[in-house]
Amino acid sequence: MQESILGNLTATKEVLVAAGVIGTPQLMLNSGIGDPQDLNEVEVPVVHALPDVGKNMHNQPEARTLWTYRDPTPPINRTLALEQWTRNRTGPLSEGGVAHLVLWARFPPSSSLWKDYPDPSSGPYTAHAEIVLAILGNEVGALVGLMSPTSRGCVTIRSNNPFDEPIVDPGLLKTQYDLLALKESVRISKQFFSGAEFSSNGYLLNASFVDPEEVSDTEWEACIRNTVNPKFHGVGTASISKVGDRRGVVDPDLRVKGVTGLRIVDASIIPEVPAGHTQVPSYIVGERAADLIKALWT
Repeated sequence: MQESILGNLTATKEVLVAAGVIGTPQLMLNSGIGDPQDLNEVEVPVVHALPDVGKNMHNQPEARTLWTYRDPTPPINRTLALEQWTRNRTGPLSEGGVAHLVLWARFPPSSSLWKDYPDPSSGPYTAHAEIVLAILGNEVGALVGLMSPTSRGCVTIRSNNPFDEPIVDPGLLKTQYDLLALKESVRISKQFFSGAEFSSNGYLLNASFVDPEEVSDTEWEACIRNTVNPKFHGVGTASISKVGDRRGVVDPDLRVKGVTGLRIVDASIIPEVPAGHTQVPSYIVGERAADLIKALWT
């Protein structure tokens, strides 16, 4: 910091913010754009009141199960794989650990969940659960994710110092539906590995993960709350909404509501997490922003 240079930059047309689902609301809040109550608490002067900045954060919760093969011989000879990768950068080690297989599952209409909760998915063909398989030597990890969570978190700032880390509440498993739906997703994963093709080859559920069918609901909840992870598909902290809507942060042209010359171009504008991954939707946001900017300035 002693060698840094302090200066002013002036945009002649507009400013584009693409700092991500955490960085974008942090930057806006430190700049005085956000919920006046939140800004007053950290002594940031209110430049523009926009209560939804940093709100509506949501992510897909993920449970991790591990299946161990009875045969002690790893399916992949690690020594040979390392030699092959060192020699010509090919072979098993040239792949990502989770690049082998992804399964999608939808809860049946007869699921007990629908007796107490509405279906949060976007349609009758949308997956409720994603199971990503990662081959790890003589083990297979199954990353079980809930695709359409109903829980919400937020991003706030802890002080008026822009170099302080923000406070991030990912909002995982805040609703009972999410907890029960993730439990159902793990059951589906277990059902998959319990099929004849796997059982005949001896895959077993590793005892390090609590089987929801063999423990009480209280034990299961304690376990999953202590081990749940986000799938790093966060969205929503600068949500898009229609013109005139009091909620939301940006309009359909990605311009910050009530602010001239400020546009947001990242996944934070996505109001609902897609029932999948956020990479392609983020590309779409970027492409859309490019078209809007070109249409305005060229």
